[in-house]
Amino acid sequence: MRLTGTPHADGRALASGSYAPRDGSVLHMPRTPPRRYVKEGCVATMISDLRDWIRDHDPHVRAAVELLIAHNDAVWLRREDFVDRFVDDDGHNTVIDFATLAAALEAGTAPGACETEAGVLRLAADLGTDRWGIRQMSDAAVHRVRVAIAVATE
Repeated sequence: MRLTGTPHADGRALASGSYAPRDGSVLHMPRTPPRRYVKEGCVATMISDLRDWIRDHDPHVRAAVELLIAHNDAVWLRREDFVDRFVDDDGHNTVIDFATLAAALEAGTAPGACETEAGVLRLAADLGTDRWGIRQMSDAAVHRVRVAIAVATE
C-alpha cells in the first residue's frame, strides 16, 4: 500500500497523524509522545560538569562530549530521554555512558531523532567508545581520516 500524504480521494481533509493510501482508506499512524526537556539551568550545570570530567580524559572522549555540546545547542543534553538513560551523576562526576549509548544505537532502542541528530549521536558514540581505534592510529592514518571526512562533507 503506497502512502501519498494527500487528502482522501473525495477531497475530505485528513486528521493529523493520518495518511491516505491510493485506495482512499485512512491509516492512523501512532503519535510519538512529546519530548521532555531538561531545565536550562540544569543543562548549563551539566555541560560544565561534563567539561570537568573530560578535562584530563582521552581525546576521543573529549571530542565526543564536545560534539554533543556543540551540535544544535546541545540538543541531546537537553532531552530528558537521553539524559535519563545515558548521563550518570554519582555526586562527584557527571559522565556520559558511551558504551550503553552505543549498545542502544546498535539495538535500535536509542531515543528517536531526525537523520542529522541520529547521525551526530552515532558519531559521538563511536568516538566515545573509540570504535574505530583512532587513538591507536599513526599520525599519517589520522591525517587520512581527517582528509576523508573533509572530502565527504564538501
